[in-house]
Amino acid sequence: QVHQFLIVVDSKSKWVEVGICSNAPSSSSTINMLSNIFARNGFPDVIVSDNATIFKSEEFTSFCHNCGIFQKFIAPGHPATNGLAERNVQTLKKRLSAMADDSSSISTKVQEILFRYRATPLNNGKSPAEQYLGRQIKIKLDVLKPSKITASSNPELPVRQLRVGDRIQARYYMANKPSWKLGTVVKKLGRLHYLVRLDNGFIFKRHINQLNFTMAKNQLDVQESQEAEPATNDNQHSDNQLLYHPHLLTNIPGSISTSHSNEPETPSTPLQQQPSTSTGNSEVDTTPSRRTSSRLRKPPSYYSDYVRH
Repeated sequence: QVHQFLIVVDSKSKWVEVGICSNAPSSSSTINMLSNIFARNGFPDVIVSDNATIFKSEEFTSFCHNCGIFQKFIAPGHPATNGLAERNVQTLKKRLSAMADDSSSISTKVQEILFRYRATPLNNGKSPAEQYLGRQIKIKLDVLKPSKITASSNPELPVRQLRVGDRIQARYYMANKPSWKLGTVVKKLGRLHYLVRLDNGFIFKRHINQLNFTMAKNQLDVQESQEAEPATNDNQHSDNQLLYHPHLLTNIPGSISTSHSNEPETPSTPLQQQPSTSTGNSEVDTTPSRRTSSRLRKPPSYYSDYVRH
């Protein structure tokens, strides 16, 4: 079966993309292949091509215009102007001819050729992948001779640590109803994961966020601690109210403050009333006078036509 290939090369990094078309290429199929390539790499500033009809059609010209791509065509009969793409065409043909006995599909062959090409150093000592991606891609030779793993430059945040044999409460999921079950840490699987065994013998893997250290030996201890916890919280809540909000008791008229001490209450002596200096009533009127607006109020002018009673 005859296949048509669309080869796109980045002139700066020599990164190659190949589109495969099983039928005769058209402007629509070319645009679809370029759209897939641009989706991974972005739109280029300039695209250089030969003078084929599919590149000069109104549909392709409109596509380049909408994507902000400037079209540049080579001189007729002078393919060297687009020599970078032409050399990759010859390279692809030679590699496919060498792989003629391979029973794999044409797509698999092309991907293998591209992978090897992108990882091969060029004349400047850097591969297309290193120039385009800023790093060298991993190949089979790296597996045979692995490099030393360097510590990450970003420091890891501190994490709670558990030891083998610690008693824990593990998050347990049954019928979409999560609960906590008592168990023991059996093995540490990494920095964040542990293998735990429940008291009923069930063993599973849990994240550190799904585990809580506990001193309880059985479920009865847990229930007793849960029953004692609400009373403690209520006492703490009342203490906090008296400690941090004393004005809630002193600013309310007629309020009675309470004390936690066990000392007997002593009768309070009322204060003697001082004689009033006013000549009128001896009682002082503590009711604040009502303030009224001093604005003059009069009916609107359009009410002058009516007689008001």
